[in-house]
Amino acid sequence: MDWVFSPTSSTGERGERDHIPLHAERLGTGKHPGPDERPWQEYMAGVYRAIIHRWAPGAPAGPALKTDLFEEATGQYTLLETLESHTGAVTGMDWTPAIVRMARDNHPGLLAKGVTCDARFLPFATATFALVLSNSTLDHFASEGDIVRGLSEFSRILRPGGILILTLDNPANIFVWLRNRLPFRWLRRAGVIPYFMGATLSAKRARAALSDAGLIVTHQTGIVHAPRLPAIWLARLLAPHRQLSASLRRVLALCERAECWPTHNHTGYYIALRAKRP
Repeated sequence: MDWVFSPTSSTGERGERDHIPLHAERLGTGKHPGPDERPWQEYMAGVYRAIIHRWAPGAPAGPALKTDLFEEATGQYTLLETLESHTGAVTGMDWTPAIVRMARDNHPGLLAKGVTCDARFLPFATATFALVLSNSTLDHFASEGDIVRGLSEFSRILRPGGILILTLDNPANIFVWLRNRLPFRWLRRAGVIPYFMGATLSAKRARAALSDAGLIVTHQTGIVHAPRLPAIWLARLLAPHRQLSASLRRVLALCERAECWPTHNHTGYYIALRAKRP
């Protein structure tokens, strides 16, 4: 998952303090993904670039917003060029000042602005952006109410005809379902997830929330069908072997063919929705 918020309650108060510094901890100690996970990172980049190319056309002229900058800050991959190819200048935002600073340093020619802010209370004027990419950002909040608040803000800052590309953890995926029911401390100690995982919405609930926010849902699908933990483990194991790593990249890419299957809403790790501002 890409952007770590301090967990919040539905009243906006911060939750357990031990979740808050995990993002900074990964940056400060080098615990963010390393080069031995490159096949997985390239796979994720390919999935997101493909969905942007499919769904961004039709957006009006104007700038784009990416609602987290973790990939750009840690050097995993960047989606800034892909967004820029469909719109104008790209603004990036994140909860963590260090991540915004690192992303700007890594991509000075691509990131027009880097803003530290909370997705529930955006500092942007109404109708600022033609395109908003929210890639697994809101599912780090602690409650559905926080997600709904963030969607309302995304709707507000979109121009008429503007497009939101939204991804959220898919609760219909068996691995996500199981992960969300196990104690966070257990998962962190086992190395399964290094940061707080929050609430999410079912595809049906997400569509309803987008509609309530004043947006029209035009497309929905499931993405990232490769099993994450085995894929990362294999990437690390095969890192010294160039040809085997290349083969793993091809296998991961083939997993996205599952999007065409009737089971795609259960095999995808994320639900993806395209919504348009009337």
